[in-house]
Amino acid sequence: METESSRTCSQKAIPPIEGSTRPKSDLNKKVCLYFVFHWCTMSTETMESSDEDGPIATSTSWRYCLHIAYYGTGLVGWQRQQQETKSSSGHDSVQEVMEAAVTETLGASKRVNVTGVSRTDAGTHALYQFGFIRLNSELHMTMDELKDRINAKCCNRLGNGRVVVLGVTVPTMGPSRIRSRYKKYIYYLQQGHRPDLELGKYSWFLGRRLDIQRIRDALKFLEGTHDFRPFSQGLLKPKYEDMTTVRTVISAKVVVRRNVNFSLDPQVSGSGEEVIDVADMYREPSNSIVYDKHNSDDSNAVATGDHKKRKVEQAKVGATVHFVCIELVANGFLRHMVRRIIGTLRPIGEGAQPATRMQQVLNGEVQPGPSAPTKALWLHRTWLTQEEYDRDCAVECCTL
Repeated sequence: METESSRTCSQKAIPPIEGSTRPKSDLNKKVCLYFVFHWCTMSTETMESSDEDGPIATSTSWRYCLHIAYYGTGLVGWQRQQQETKSSSGHDSVQEVMEAAVTETLGASKRVNVTGVSRTDAGTHALYQFGFIRLNSELHMTMDELKDRINAKCCNRLGNGRVVVLGVTVPTMGPSRIRSRYKKYIYYLQQGHRPDLELGKYSWFLGRRLDIQRIRDALKFLEGTHDFRPFSQGLLKPKYEDMTTVRTVISAKVVVRRNVNFSLDPQVSGSGEEVIDVADMYREPSNSIVYDKHNSDDSNAVATGDHKKRKVEQAKVGATVHFVCIELVANGFLRHMVRRIIGTLRPIGEGAQPATRMQQVLNGEVQPGPSAPTKALWLHRTWLTQEEYDRDCAVECCTL
């Protein structure tokens, strides 16, 4: 979403024209009113904001940006839960984990707020979440030390590597509310002869074959500026009628990959061997079952437990798992928007609906598909400025 800059009154008092008959007392009143108004405007700009959407910089505070990555499994999403509405499961939110770690690390007597740029749903993973903190004094440690200590606190609370701070920087953005310029989400659909249960924590297995060209045709309808209210969750109620739901999708594409990396390292996560011939996804592996010669002999082989175990393990190795990666880049996303797009794409890819079904949903003619599971959804990239996005696009073009 575009950053909204704070506006100030920069008008100056207009001096009287020479020879004017305007009473001096009236002029003094106007000059006095101008300075009072200008002082109030400046004071308002430097006040701390309690708005959770983003802090406002002040001349007497120090801001730091935390680059955060996390696996969303077992967490209730990014946003801190109110005590009265806290999940009955007792699971934490990422924001609560980060705020507890930062507060304890800094030895603060009150909670240090960590304001996120994105609000991911329960179970959604993220490689590029940004959290901003504002302190009343400078750090008494280096930013690398702050990162390491926060990670140690998170590890003690959740276990190793589930929520990590990848870096701490001083934001270069001006005194405006923190907003993202663009975001990139990737949804991973697992395809193969059998599901990979371990990789199923980060992807959604669909047993029916997907027609990649039909998916590609449907995604074209999403590109451009549209009102995505039909894909939103809960925004069709009358009280949200005036809410802006127009978004611009910069890119919507599908890529098939094998051996996808699902780590929390943004440099390699999501990478894998791109599959050009999508028919490879459905070819039977030639070595799907390989018998161990040491545990069988011609006619009198005994199927022992160990022998069966080895056969199953070798069958798993022979069966290649492929991933249909749906990649969406936009200037903003509505609640459940990506997951409902995936829910609409599924019957299109399976051949039950035409690609034009996507356009019908956009036009409000038919209902979207149900929300797809969150476990396969990744916040893959967040750009805070247009310059960052342009720079990454230039690098990507050079590597093609």
